[in-house]
Amino acid sequence: MFDNIAAIDIGTSSIKVLAVRTGLRDFQIKSLLYEEFSLETGMEDDYLKYALEKIGAELDLSGYSVVTSLPMQNEITRHITFPFNDPQKIASALPFEAEENIPFDMNDMIIDFQHLAGKGENEGRVLLAAVKKSVLRDSLAELGDNDVAPARVVQESSALFECYRYFNTMQDESVIQLDIGHTKTILNIISSNRLLYTRAIKIGTGMIHSAAAEIMKTDMNEARSAVEKLSLDVTSLDNNLQRAFYSALGLNRQKLRRIFNAASDVIDELTEEIRITLKAFNADYGSLEFSRVLLSGGGAAIQGLGQRISEHIDAPAVPLPFLPDYSEQKVRNQFPLAFGIMLSYLYPKRAPINFLRGEFNADAAGTSRKIYYLAGVFAGLSVLVLILNLVLSAVFTIRSNNRYNRILQEKYVRYFRTKTVSDDPLKDAEAILKKERGELDKINLLIPENGTIMDLLRNIISYFPGDPDFELKSMVINERVVRIDGSAGSSRMIDEFKQGLDKSGSYESVTVNIRGSQKQGVIFTMTIKQKLQGKR
Repeated sequence: MFDNIAAIDIGTSSIKVLAVRTGLRDFQIKSLLYEEFSLETGMEDDYLKYALEKIGAELDLSGYSVVTSLPMQNEITRHITFPFNDPQKIASALPFEAEENIPFDMNDMIIDFQHLAGKGENEGRVLLAAVKKSVLRDSLAELGDNDVAPARVVQESSALFECYRYFNTMQDESVIQLDIGHTKTILNIISSNRLLYTRAIKIGTGMIHSAAAEIMKTDMNEARSAVEKLSLDVTSLDNNLQRAFYSALGLNRQKLRRIFNAASDVIDELTEEIRITLKAFNADYGSLEFSRVLLSGGGAAIQGLGQRISEHIDAPAVPLPFLPDYSEQKVRNQFPLAFGIMLSYLYPKRAPINFLRGEFNADAAGTSRKIYYLAGVFAGLSVLVLILNLVLSAVFTIRSNNRYNRILQEKYVRYFRTKTVSDDPLKDAEAILKKERGELDKINLLIPENGTIMDLLRNIISYFPGDPDFELKSMVINERVVRIDGSAGSSRMIDEFKQGLDKSGSYESVTVNIRGSQKQGVIFTMTIKQKLQGKR
């Protein structure tokens, strides 16, 4: 479930190690370790061994999944465009493109590629990266001699892009990412969180240190230390002269001026290479308006460097957004690449370039097996969660059904006024409803569907004689029969009343029974039978 990851960034002048512990959804930084190399030539292997031994004394790498990068100056990179963007077609065509673009025997190379953003929907662009097997073998051997077996070897530019994508909060911007190291500067062109172009420029701070060593008549290590302590401001020589830092370092004004001019020349050369790169990119891809230039690497600490770059690119140069909780400048400048290497391992689908392929894949199998253990644990947890969900679902269903039945029984007792409830009250209620509907159908046969008692009375009363001697004693309505008892001034009046009802056609029959006569008139009983409705 949890894994320890150590991302190792091995540069020309230093080594950076970022150790994290992963959790269910995120990770926690455990260590940030930094060691500088001696810059004496011919002893690089010993310096790496010494630095790794010092780091090993603070951090036991045996319990970590180790991931590192391959310096871009040791690679061959090509940007290749296809008139289609189908991933399978691109993967099939790429070996043939690699043969045409890489001037080495393909059997001696390790090749991988990464998709880039194209200009349109029907254009496919990839970054092809290749390294000689002998170079990769030597790099892995150096680490193996120090008991470090990486599970993944990624590309530096991809790792830097991952770092930008992790910390960036602006989704629709176009930026230039510059990581200025000791011997090279990595340039990424990014738009809308998608990598468009990358290049390694062979210009770095080491050129300033080399010039300072020649001017000061000292070795590279002393020159590097002096330049760092000098806090050189490359925007103005006067700024450096006024601070008088150079006196404490044993420099006179003439030597300071020469170091300043050498640093300015290096920066001018770097900005010219950036300008040429952008010109070539614009000719191929199209012009972009950049909102920022994001700086990282050791060169980002040079005062005034951002201003000098902004003058040539027409965009503000600012530090790369990185670890806002860490205020130490060396951490913020030097560790973005190591952080991106770690992200490339955590999210391999987003950064596909990995040089541990083919014959080198087996070398990393032992250490990379942990990621499959982690996947197995998550799979087991998924099954456990599924079973738990099924059990809880069954429990809640049973409880819901019981509550539903209890409500049905309570309503059955209330509505039908009974104390006994069967096992299926819904079925009994449906039977009662069916019976009531049958009774209602019988009533509808006797009483007009669209009529009411008031309509019936209103119709009969409309035929009452208008004579003041007519007197209604009683009226009884029993289903479809209406009985009227009353008296009238004469039998003729009663006959006219009966004829009026017959002529209306609203009744099946009208019968009159004369029951006697008095001084006031004739006493009668009239029976009116309504017509049946419908066909029945």
